Amino acid sequence: MNNKNIKYINYITYQFFPNEKANSLQTINTLNSFVEKGIQVKLIYPDRDKLKDNKSIDKVYEVDSRVKIIKTNHKLPFGKTKFFEKFFFIFSSLIWSVFAVIRYAPKNKKDLIYTRTPWVLLCSIFKKNIFIFECHKYSLSLKLVLKLVGNKDNVLLIFTNSLLKDYFKLENKIFNNSLIVPSAFSETMFEKNSVKKIKKEVVFVGNLLRFNKDRNISFLINAFQSNELSDFKLSIIGGPDEYIASLKSEGLKNINFIGQLSNRESLKIMQSAEIGILINDSEDVHSKYHTSPLKFFEYIRANLKVVAVNFPSHKLLPFKKNITFFNQSDQKSFIQAILNAHKNVFHYDEGIHDFSYNRRTEIILAGLARLEGLEPPTT
Repeated sequence: MNNKNIKYINYITYQFFPNEKANSLQTINTLNSFVEKGIQVKLIYPDRDKLKDNKSIDKVYEVDSRVKIIKTNHKLPFGKTKFFEKFFFIFSSLIWSVFAVIRYAPKNKKDLIYTRTPWVLLCSIFKKNIFIFECHKYSLSLKLVLKLVGNKDNVLLIFTNSLLKDYFKLENKIFNNSLIVPSAFSETMFEKNSVKKIKKEVVFVGNLLRFNKDRNISFLINAFQSNELSDFKLSIIGGPDEYIASLKSEGLKNINFIGQLSNRESLKIMQSAEIGILINDSEDVHSKYHTSPLKFFEYIRANLKVVAVNFPSHKLLPFKKNITFFNQSDQKSFIQAILNAHKNVFHYDEGIHDFSYNRRTEIILAGLARLEGLEPPTT
């Protein structure tokens, strides 16, 4: 398929916008990148949840004005009750996905449906459009869908991590045609002029809670209260606001709890810092094995030296000259990693530009040629 023939993409997803998670930012940046390539894009999602301050999608993200946003009604049970949440999520996602695809699938079968929602992908069984599915996480329901659509000719499957692909343990046509494309950064969000680095400035960016549990933020706080790190300053960017308020009340001198910021505001702070931290809960299989952290590529693009917990997923990351690993939950190891990173020199690599959203979408569009019958004609 000649990529110039791709004119329309309908991104149909059961995600909700805006929210504080990286998945929504990744989706918006992906859509912006497609629009920059002259492709007309629609984002279709359900009105199933809202941030407490009721900010609109364009107040939270820098959405390209050419992206058409369609927010559908959501009268399904998920989010209406605390009982049987997992069941109602699957049920509501399935029902919404089927009706959304029926209503919003492009009429021309050469036009694309893009998604991260398994049940939208399932609709490739009865729709002739080309489907692109981004797989960021393992689930049993997704594995079932991948089995059911495994021999379809109109599906391009994208994994963000090789360990994630291997975890499914499947062998079929769409797996053979699949791509492994890591996360990326948005070049347009970075300051064009060089930003002066502040020595011993350390930054952590991300949600501070996962399923209402501490994502090892207390571990960071305790480490930065040690004598060894007393002259370092840690800036923590992320929410929720209630949790940030409780942490601020502790009056910690060398820790700045900034709270939730826009992507552009976060990147300004990253660019002036020296070290970025990758840390997460070791009990989370996704974080330990299957993630491709968006913030890692932003850290490297911001010329940050990275201190990362030695998860298998982090060991797969590129630019290892700029990563110092530490042992999970080992405060002595973490403190030494910070000290070592401070002594190290940042190694700039032109290859970082291969991890921009612009390049990422080029790789995905080129990957469509793998689909049977869609290769560019030869002369």
